[in-house]
Amino acid sequence: MTIIEALLILWIPLFLEFPRIVMKCAVLLYEEFVKTAFKPVSEAKPKVSIIVPAHNEGKIIDISIQSLLSLVYPNKEIIVVDDNSSDDTYLNAKPYAVSGDIILVGKREPFSNKAAALRYGSKFASGDIIVCIDADTIIENESLLRIVQPFDDPKTVGVAGNVRVYNTKSLLEQLQAYEYQQAMEMGRRFQSLIQVLLIIPGAFGAFRRKIMDAVGGIDGDTMTEDFDFVLKLRKTGSKITFAPDAIAWTVVPSRLLDWVKQRIRWSYGQLQSIIKHRDLLLNKNFGLKSMISIVDMLFMDVFLVFIKIFWLLSMPLIFSRIPLWKILLLILSFYLIMEFIPAAVASTVSRRRNEESRYLILIPIIVVFYRPLYSFVRFFAYLKEIFGLKSGW
Repeated sequence: MTIIEALLILWIPLFLEFPRIVMKCAVLLYEEFVKTAFKPVSEAKPKVSIIVPAHNEGKIIDISIQSLLSLVYPNKEIIVVDDNSSDDTYLNAKPYAVSGDIILVGKREPFSNKAAALRYGSKFASGDIIVCIDADTIIENESLLRIVQPFDDPKTVGVAGNVRVYNTKSLLEQLQAYEYQQAMEMGRRFQSLIQVLLIIPGAFGAFRRKIMDAVGGIDGDTMTEDFDFVLKLRKTGSKITFAPDAIAWTVVPSRLLDWVKQRIRWSYGQLQSIIKHRDLLLNKNFGLKSMISIVDMLFMDVFLVFIKIFWLLSMPLIFSRIPLWKILLLILSFYLIMEFIPAAVASTVSRRRNEESRYLILIPIIVVFYRPLYSFVRFFAYLKEIFGLKSGW
């Protein structure tokens, strides 16, 4: 195998993916070790309304409420929305409502979804800041303070929390823990620094109430209401940022089938939201950087999935004189390098570097199994959207 042949084999990762990784790593390391300045916690404590949509969360709603009540933040209210639950969610939450610790509302509409539950809960909210969390998400003690702090900037309308994986016993859960670390410390942190953040996780995110109301609240017509809503906010030309120290712990799927269903829903909803907001490229408030980031997301997350599948299938035909095992070994080796570099940087900039550096050992499994499987799941989800096949909530 000649150098020219190797470059031709690796042209997609080498020229389309690797430069983005290098740029992200350089920006994050510069920010961490050169530019970072101490930012004191603000004394301002605007009222916060925490909305918790809960559907059949009877087993954990008690733990969730207690964790929210213990948060270090004096000016807060907790609104639990029992969204058409068929278990004892409402009964387990009711004692906290009777004691005045929370506001408990029951939503009894069929065919509901998380977005509808959040919209319903917001009707009972009186806070200046709305914080949305999942019922199976536990927020660290000072995380409410940290996620509210960026709102000192009047231009800020949304803040993404730093969501990590709570359950890490099985291999699948650990792989997701690694993935979440990369998504937060490499993805969200980088996007926030260059002001192109497009996703505030539904598990833990905060919004300025008056802007939230002004854009019509959270819609329920896509499967990724968090992404869809941020696109709505971006159209106002406002600032959206990431709070790396606002840490929350969420429960991820433990079974492979549940993980596949979740990722199909995410990928399907992502494309749904982009199609829904296809007019945003003509929106002058959206900004050039945000426009570029949407085009980049569409290419890297959608089109590149199709390109890479056909690229891999064509390798044995185009380079038929080279043994297949050599082609696969070259591709695998390069992807291992591409995975290790950002993983090392993410572990370096993370405030939890000591605990999370252990996930680096998972990189071979991530490269050989996890990411290829996720690519095929996304491929299937995009085909469903392209051919108009419906996907369930």
